[in-house]
Amino acid sequence: MASTYTPAGIELIGDGEQSTTWGDTTNTNWELIEELATGGVSIALTAATYTLTTTDGVASNGRHAVVVFTGSPGATCVVTVDPNDMQKLYFIINNSDETVTMKQGTGATVDIEAGRKGIVWCDGAGAGAAVITAAPSTVENLPDLNDVYSSMAPALRGLLYYDNANSRWDAGDIDDVLPDQTSNSGKFLTTDGTNSSWDDVDSLVMANWTVEQDGSDLVFKYGGATKFSLTSGGLMTVTGDIVAFGTP
Repeated sequence: MASTYTPAGIELIGDGEQSTTWGDTTNTNWELIEELATGGVSIALTAATYTLTTTDGVASNGRHAVVVFTGSPGATCVVTVDPNDMQKLYFIINNSDETVTMKQGTGATVDIEAGRKGIVWCDGAGAGAAVITAAPSTVENLPDLNDVYSSMAPALRGLLYYDNANSRWDAGDIDDVLPDQTSNSGKFLTTDGTNSSWDDVDSLVMANWTVEQDGSDLVFKYGGATKFSLTSGGLMTVTGDIVAFGTP
């Protein structure tokens, strides 16, 4: 019985064949299996068609797991996987400057745009063989982010704010929570514990100290009593003693 080959070109030694050379054939088979599982090849495309061939019993471009396409085919390049009865998973890296269309028979094809990567499966169905994508090669099928936002639960697209006791989500527009911003440029947001408002930045209130603007002067108070002031001209007036070189 003569040797036969699998669709991927691996030689099956027939009974009683190659009594003194079967070792060489087996070694070749292992090399081809390695090519099939982990091999990579770079192919420069120069025309609008290319046949990615797997030949029985010898190293072949079409048997490699990873195929890197380079070159300038001048137009979309249709890459036909041969033979059409070989089931094959390809990792495609399209570094050419045109779209690559992967096909095997008259069935479905997969386009991989220039600069993109893709994983494709050839179903090996013969004349009607199809190529399908096993992983996205582009992001064009992602949902529109506006659709995602509008479909989210109100609790997730609301506003996070603090209500004196707990932080919580509140559905709605930001203008439903903040006071009107019209004509309030340069002001800051303050609250009295119940209502919020926009105020001019003319004072700074801390636990005991207060810094206020009085005309062009800055007035520093402690516990409501003025302690010193500073004019725009740099004159400082102090109610108490000034200690130089002391320890604060």
